[in-house]
Amino acid sequence: MQKYNVFISYRGSSSGGLLGKEIYTDLRHCKNEDNGEFITPFFAPACIERGENFKQVITEVLKNVSCVILILSPRFFESCKEPDDMVFYELKESLKNPNISFIPIVMEGFTFDTELKSVEYLFTEDEITRFKHINAINHHGIYDFNTEVDVLPAIKKALEKKSYIENAAEVVKFDLNKFSEISNPRSVNFGRYPQTILKDEDMVHKIYEGLATGVTKKKESQYEFSGKTYYNICENKFNKRTFENERADGSYSFYVVEPIIWLEIYTNEQYSVLITKDIIDATMFNLDRNPHRNIESNQYRLPNDWEVSYIRRWLNSEFYYDAFSEKERSFIQNSLIENSSQSSYYETANKPDTKDRVFLISHKEIYIVGNGCAKVSDYARARGAYASTSATCDKYGDWWTRSPGNIPSSVENVDRRGCLDAPPFCNYVNDTSAGVRPCILIKKDALNNGN
Repeated sequence: MQKYNVFISYRGSSSGGLLGKEIYTDLRHCKNEDNGEFITPFFAPACIERGENFKQVITEVLKNVSCVILILSPRFFESCKEPDDMVFYELKESLKNPNISFIPIVMEGFTFDTELKSVEYLFTEDEITRFKHINAINHHGIYDFNTEVDVLPAIKKALEKKSYIENAAEVVKFDLNKFSEISNPRSVNFGRYPQTILKDEDMVHKIYEGLATGVTKKKESQYEFSGKTYYNICENKFNKRTFENERADGSYSFYVVEPIIWLEIYTNEQYSVLITKDIIDATMFNLDRNPHRNIESNQYRLPNDWEVSYIRRWLNSEFYYDAFSEKERSFIQNSLIENSSQSSYYETANKPDTKDRVFLISHKEIYIVGNGCAKVSDYARARGAYASTSATCDKYGDWWTRSPGNIPSSVENVDRRGCLDAPPFCNYVNDTSAGVRPCILIKKDALNNGN
């Protein structure tokens, strides 16, 4: 069994679960400066394979971890009185290890005194002291939480080692005035991502057979078989309304990890800007439509603000590390991205420029490129992306830009026809059917040398 040094404990699949996944995604790309090894966080949905016993796995993991992150969402302790409550089990097992440090993250609506009142008898006074009387990290909402800034220092102290999140790339400003548009974009293979569904039933059977005998190497939903990598995911319900004759709702299918095809759309002497040829995934731009107030600054952050968007975090963490090898990441620049009012069609306030390794194109940038038609990969469809079945737009879909829409809860999209007319097409930020076409800025010599 893999050894973990950080354990993430949370209650439920709503706010606490979403924050847990976010922290897990960020932490698994941290390294120890002393030995260059990655921090290994444990997050149950991602680290427990199907068929494994939850309690057995958790018991073994908690013998070796150095710290437990407690995501204290409202009613965190409420179910501890229930038989076989897993959160209570995690707490009691972690309290058996005297070397574990607890890092509480208090979400809005949680107060220790109220929450613990009815379950204090389940813990000893010493146990409560270990996880209660700590200077907790306050979570003020999804827009103002940063794992690197808010959580990593506490983990460093617990591990007694210095850590960092990879960020060595030079910062390059993506300024259209310093780049030339390419009228006939060339195709470039760079990185790898799940794309085409595996329809060979004989091969599917062999992979399942391999899983049963332990032959196939497994990591989360990734499987290696006969020199190829596959993702095994559940079909999203959105597809069923459009493709009624295809796979059963909720079924699992394998998707082949293949080279990503990019289009080179801008270039200068040193760098090229690439956008994926197809829509390769689907996710929400942000988690809800409501503005959120930063308690410390008393300012509202709008849900269509690229700087505080969920999709920005996902592109620069989960997607970035899944799609590119360490060598490939060395060619991707940390880009200074413009978010001024001029980059959007609608009148919006100027937003700060952001530093991103992976980003979405803006209205201003894609408008110059022209044709925005993009087909939807099999994997993106399985993840929920809409794909047209009309004769003129067959398998083409809608995809996000980073430009704010006509209201604070919407963002500009390019539709299945590739339309960039004014006023542009917009979707609500928490729409689950819009696709993703990531952009990167890359060293030109990497492309010219065939890297």
